[in-house]
Amino acid sequence: MNTKRGLCFVLAALLACVEAPAVLDNEGDPCRTLERNCVGDHTLLRCEAEQWTSTSCDEICAATGPGLTSLGCEPKGINEDDCACAPPPGGCEPGAASCASEDQLDLCTLDWEWTTLECDEGLISLGCVEGSEGAACSCSAEGSSCTDELPRCVDEETLAHCEAGTWTYRDCSEECGGSEAKCDPSGSDGPSCECG
Repeated sequence: MNTKRGLCFVLAALLACVEAPAVLDNEGDPCRTLERNCVGDHTLLRCEAEQWTSTSCDEICAATGPGLTSLGCEPKGINEDDCACAPPPGGCEPGAASCASEDQLDLCTLDWEWTTLECDEGLISLGCVEGSEGAACSCSAEGSSCTDELPRCVDEETLAHCEAGTWTYRDCSEECGGSEAKCDPSGSDGPSCECG
């Protein structure tokens, strides 16, 4: 019993002497992860050439796009810290969109500038539509030409099929005689209306 206690005491003493490894998260230290960390309000520490390098958010925003200014470093959680950049005066956030008119879409380019697109280019335009997820040109292929293409589901209740060289839309509820119906994109013979 005493031997076991003595052994436990020696083991505990040895473990107490073991030092924890040094945390290597200072500029110039070798990287152990690919994390990006905020160091202060306006500096980002990131792994470059296998060592930690600090870069000011002003530099990062200037390299991201023309006329961008830094809003500072934003802690976002593990592996996600990053610099926030403000668009140039009159600029926008890439990917943002809004309807300029019934048939035109304003879209923010990767250069942080607005460009206007015509909705009637390509398929048959249903115009610019604003929704909960933003704005987009709504298009339809109905009436446009096709060549022996397979049917496809337009939405949950509409099937498009190529008939006599023209895309034709079928309302599945009409095809099913008013009973519960849906367009099944994974039918055994390809997309088709499935009656409930």
